[in-house]
Amino acid sequence: MASNPNKLSQFWQELKRRRVVHVAIVYATAAIVIIDLVNNVTGPLRLPEWTPTLIIVILAIGFPLAIIFSWIFDVTPEGIEKTRPAGKDTKSEMQARSNGWKIASYISLVVIAGLLLFNLFGRDGSRKIDKALEKSIAILPVRNISKDPGQDPMCTGLTIEIINQLYKIKSFDKVVSPQTVLNYLNSDKSTTQIAEELGVNFILDLSYTKVGEEFKVTTFLIEPGDDRTIWQYDYNRKYEEIISLPSEIAIEIAGMLQTFISGDEKERIERISTTNLEAYELIQSVIYHFFQLGDPNFHYKDSILKAIELDSMYANAYAVMALFSTFSSAGLGGELAKFDLNDAFIYNPKALALDPENIPALIVQAIIEQWINWNYVASEADFQRAFSLAPNTRDEYLIGSYVEFLIKMGRFEDALSNVHRLENGNYREMYIYAALKQHEKA
Repeated sequence: MASNPNKLSQFWQELKRRRVVHVAIVYATAAIVIIDLVNNVTGPLRLPEWTPTLIIVILAIGFPLAIIFSWIFDVTPEGIEKTRPAGKDTKSEMQARSNGWKIASYISLVVIAGLLLFNLFGRDGSRKIDKALEKSIAILPVRNISKDPGQDPMCTGLTIEIINQLYKIKSFDKVVSPQTVLNYLNSDKSTTQIAEELGVNFILDLSYTKVGEEFKVTTFLIEPGDDRTIWQYDYNRKYEEIISLPSEIAIEIAGMLQTFISGDEKERIERISTTNLEAYELIQSVIYHFFQLGDPNFHYKDSILKAIELDSMYANAYAVMALFSTFSSAGLGGELAKFDLNDAFIYNPKALALDPENIPALIVQAIIEQWINWNYVASEADFQRAFSLAPNTRDEYLIGSYVEFLIKMGRFEDALSNVHRLENGNYREMYIYAALKQHEKA
């Protein structure tokens, strides 16, 4: 028994002689630095979400290989040589090699301590934002990394819903519209390029994957101007909880950017229209196939009716039915021809009865008052109610419909100021300039 401590001591001395301990310390330091660097650049460079995991696996595999290599071989001034048996090294050779490895080990320990202190105490400070910066943000299209195209509607739906929730926060200076950001789906541009093109100070980059009955959404809130990630978080949840995720992310973004949210705004953002997951998925598919794909053959009406059947209290489903019914006058073909304007008179009152603050339903009601009832006072009131609920909106349908109303009322100056709220310009602008006799701008 007494010989065991002696053997352990001899083994420890042999580990030190072969520089195995030093190699382990230096390798661990390099691995920590590499992992920290990869975590910091994954968001800004829009690298795949699995990049940090891959790096960790590679480094973990490399660690035992480095230990084995350091046991068998030694780095000398003459190059890499097989480690000599104990007692074969001269005292001067051992001292020279030992000093070099000791210095490397001490430096490594200092680096590790510095990184730990920085992550414990310095990280929060590095993520503070300049309060003088305009609170302008673009939510990039949620990237589907699950390799299941069937999840594309959910990714588009999450993108649109996060933006719609941010529209409700008055303190934001600018929130880029879904119509604009969806053009960057699968873009290879950097976040810095996108931010410059859109004129925003902050970018939210998201990825989504679904495995079985669980999902994971990874968020990177980036300040491209300083090339830094302000906030990164992994939402690992049961799939049934995805309905409330856009509201949660919107509130988190506002907090990270130190944006004021009133009690009423927070209450509206947290309000959930349905708890029925299947009904929610159906409406997401309707929105995706129409606004993202422009598919005339998707079963829009059947899907909406099925969603209403699954949840008769789902205000958004009634509002979407009414909204699509207003498109019927455009003479759209395919499955869209099944909608009838009369459906708007049936479903929109139900949407507003369930949720008087439902913005799509308020838009439809404003259109009905304007074009059917000729009640322009009521139409103006409905438009203004929608704008008050989404003070930062840049939604093309809401603003475009209101501009049509203002043109009809002969309020061309007001129409022009609202057209300029649209990000992609508008064909109505030419007509307005002509009406204002500003032909040089028409």
